[in-house]
Amino acid sequence: MLSTVIVDDEARNIALLSHCLEKYCPEISLVASFTKKTKAISHLRNNKPDILFLNIVLDAGSGFDILDAIDYDEIHVVMCSAHDEFALKAIRYQVTDYLLKPLEIQDLISTVEKIQKRIKKHKERQVYNSSH
Repeated sequence: MLSTVIVDDEARNIALLSHCLEKYCPEISLVASFTKKTKAISHLRNNKPDILFLNIVLDAGSGFDILDAIDYDEIHVVMCSAHDEFALKAIRYQVTDYLLKPLEIQDLISTVEKIQKRIKKHKERQVYNSSH
């Protein structure tokens, strides 16, 4: 199971993404969701999920503010936004993927599959390196 956190300032977006993950990506385990930036930062400083689904435009700031406040090197960050103008900035933050709202189910599934492959390759390299 891949641990997952969702941050979006709209609870209905969290509910929709949570439902889609549960229905189409059974390997995902939603461990927390937040509508408030400060609560998300506090949680993410102490907990490292495998995947962070992060809305860009938040009531009080942006998803980039959250990334600036945490160490996300080992977290697969997926930006979710209705705005495509933030894509270049997201690339500079080296996010794993950028999904446009409204979410397309196939895009979500593809993103999760891509993350699973990356995690599997990373684990295989760790096993290989520790045995040599």
